[in-house]
Amino acid sequence: MTRAKISHARLARNLRSRISGPVAARAGYFGALQVAEEVRRRFKAAVGGGRGRDPDWTLKRLMPVRPETLKRLQALAAQVSEIVEFRVEPLQIAALLVERDLDRLDDRAVVEAVSSAARKRA
Repeated sequence: MTRAKISHARLARNLRSRISGPVAARAGYFGALQVAEEVRRRFKAAVGGGRGRDPDWTLKRLMPVRPETLKRLQALAAQVSEIVEFRVEPLQIAALLVERDLDRLDDRAVVEAVSSAARKRA
């Protein structure tokens, strides 16, 4: 069963409200809904069948993760898969999160965060 697309402008008008910009949910059900919406928007089914993916992704790389991180990504992928009604892999979720956060941060903030984490470990 396919879901009807939501017109955010129409919804806001019907609720007598206004759209003031994106809301950043961090985790939990609402975070999964945001990731699911991005998956729906970006992932396209392969021509010959198979798992959907972002057609702009042309490179494949391995990404090391801690076991706890993988478990969390697996849980999020399961939630998103239920919402979008097709299978989404945990590292596809990781790739979306990496791209989304890189778009939001400037390079100096990333370098400072990594440097700060390295100092804490030392």
